[in-house]
Amino acid sequence: MILEVRLRDFMTFEGDVLVPFRPGLNIIAGPNGAGKTSIVSAIQLCLGSLARERKSRISDFIRRGKREAVISTVIDNRPRGGRRAIPSINSDKVEFTRVIMQRGRGSEYYVNGVYRQYREVKAILDESMISVDNPLVVMPQGKVNAWIDSKPRERLLYFEELLGLDKLHAAIAAMDKGVEELGSKLSELDAKLKELRAEVEGRRREAELLERKEEAQRRLVELERMKIAAEALELKERIEEALKQVHALESEASRARAKIEEKRALERGALSRIEQLTMEEAAVREKLTRAREMRQAARRRMEEAIGQLSDALSSLDVSSARLALSKLREAVRSFEKAVDEVLSGELRLREIQVEREINERSMQQAKASAQRWARRVDELEQQIGGIEVEVAELKRLLDDRSRVVTEEEISRAPPVSEVEAELERIRGELEALKSVDPLAREKLREATSVLERLTEERRKIAEERDSILERRKEAASRWRSTLEQAVRDVNTHFQELISKVGGEGYVALEGADPYEAGLEIYVGFDGAPPEAVSSMAHSGGERTLSTVGLLLAVQKMKPSPFRILDEFEIHLDPENFERVSLLLKEASRDTQYIVVTPARLRIPPHADRVVFISKYEGAVSVQFRDKG
Repeated sequence: MILEVRLRDFMTFEGDVLVPFRPGLNIIAGPNGAGKTSIVSAIQLCLGSLARERKSRISDFIRRGKREAVISTVIDNRPRGGRRAIPSINSDKVEFTRVIMQRGRGSEYYVNGVYRQYREVKAILDESMISVDNPLVVMPQGKVNAWIDSKPRERLLYFEELLGLDKLHAAIAAMDKGVEELGSKLSELDAKLKELRAEVEGRRREAELLERKEEAQRRLVELERMKIAAEALELKERIEEALKQVHALESEASRARAKIEEKRALERGALSRIEQLTMEEAAVREKLTRAREMRQAARRRMEEAIGQLSDALSSLDVSSARLALSKLREAVRSFEKAVDEVLSGELRLREIQVEREINERSMQQAKASAQRWARRVDELEQQIGGIEVEVAELKRLLDDRSRVVTEEEISRAPPVSEVEAELERIRGELEALKSVDPLAREKLREATSVLERLTEERRKIAEERDSILERRKEAASRWRSTLEQAVRDVNTHFQELISKVGGEGYVALEGADPYEAGLEIYVGFDGAPPEAVSSMAHSGGERTLSTVGLLLAVQKMKPSPFRILDEFEIHLDPENFERVSLLLKEASRDTQYIVVTPARLRIPPHADRVVFISKYEGAVSVQFRDKG
């Protein structure tokens, strides 16, 4: 129950105001505008209500001219029947405080002086089944007939909240939402799976083409290797042929070199002979010069002897003639000898000249021939050098290929032309397959994996949906059976209570669907048969009696720590007001009731506490009187 309500600068209350309550029936009385309903609003605001009632902003609850308002509601939390009203707090008293601030700062909650967020406060109250926004717990001012005139669906939702079935209902709604979402997911997955299956089939065809492409690429590698081997074999054959050429050229060069030596030997022989002839010519010329000098001397002697002989003959000097003739004969012999030597020398000179000319021509011919053979050797050596360079390049190429392929591969290699023809065919095939995605296999695996994953996901979602449907079926059955039992229990109390105020009636659960079911109230007064409560069929007082009857029936079925009724009696005549007051007094034995009324004349004499609210010149005062 509520022990007390404390207010500071809240609405019409200025300063600190204490409103105490007792167990049983509590009456808050006072004129209109004094602040009775403000106390109810304070209780609601402290206990997590989001309703504003007559205020558009939370700060409007602050008394004019004040910076903030502080309201507190103290709940008796002593164990009863082994259970506390608020089981999550191990304290005999629980004080809920709300500080309301100006300028858009909102408000703050405190529980037993400890700051709490709104969601924490709401969780504590929900666990304790305290819902001050539920008209079956707090019936606001002027809402009695409005509530009874509300749609059966709205009544049932409040009834479910009291029973704790709102959570089950929310769970059913969550399950329905889950089923709907899972159904949407399944539909989406089915569409995706259809697309994926088509994609997987396309990927599979692409992967097959990729397999062909890779096989062609492997064959291309083999053929390129085979071509290397075939080229190596051709290189070997070309090297062998080139080496044969080199051998032949070297043989010819050897023969040419022999010819050169032969010609150079002839040249040297001719040169040697020329040198000999030159030396001999010099000797002959020297001898010829002496012979000519001797001839000249002999000629002079002959002339001298002839002169002497002529002189002797002229003088007939026989002796002198004989001596002159003897000198002449000797001079002639010397002359003849000198002439012979001159002729012999001149002849030899001519012979030497001829022989030298012959040897010079022979030397020139040998030299020219040697030069021709030397040029031939140069040509041959150039050819050999060129072939050797070619052979070296061929060997380099062969070495390059020999590092790639084995001797066995080289030995069994087909002709290069055959390999190139096959290569041309493979390259054509690869050209046709060049657009094939190189990641086709990975994409196939990925698509297949996604397909398998989505298929498994669909299976799990379908199982989850079926499981939720099964749980939903069980929850709906539990909801229905719990609600039907609760309605039966309420109906028993309602029939008893309504009969005490001269009526007849019952409560019925209509509709089987959790989203469409409603709580209908059937009543009849003064012998009239029960029919659904409405403003057309029942007076304001009858509707009030029906509302209070249902409220008390619910309280008997599902006790609450407190109930609040704000000016419920407006449409009740004195007789029915007395009847309802007695019913409230009886019900307050088990639950605290706080009733707000504007009329002092309507204060039940059996009230356990009456709180008087008065207002004079803007100041509000609170007084109370207890029973007896």
